[in-house]
Amino acid sequence: MFNKNIINFTPYPELYKECGAYKNNVFVIDANGDIFKCFENVFNRSESIGNIRDKSINLTYKYTDWIKKDFDFEKLECYHCKLLPICNGGCNMVRRFKKETNIGNFLELGCSEWKYEYEKGLRLYHKSLKKNGKD
Repeated sequence: MFNKNIINFTPYPELYKECGAYKNNVFVIDANGDIFKCFENVFNRSESIGNIRDKSINLTYKYTDWIKKDFDFEKLECYHCKLLPICNGGCNMVRRFKKETNIGNFLELGCSEWKYEYEKGLRLYHKSLKKNGKD
């Protein structure tokens, strides 16, 4: 598939644009006016941090949990990962889910599948360049 240009691989992925959930001024508003920090939580009303119809928004712990990165990079496998500068430490939603449900090790962040296929993709990319005389 890669050699037939079906798979689009670039040697350097687009720099991970850190999730809006970490930013003070980024929110998700659903059709009912409920406010969330993460798109993944839109259908989970218990994760709402307020509603636009309210005169004020109570920025509770749910909000502050999102704007802080509640992990210590030195304890994570990603601390020594050569791809850390690109991914910025993974998805906060995945990390919270693993921590709250005890499913998997929350210290192993929700790395994208990209991490595990990166070296293979580089080899295939190089092979494609050689085949097309661009090596």
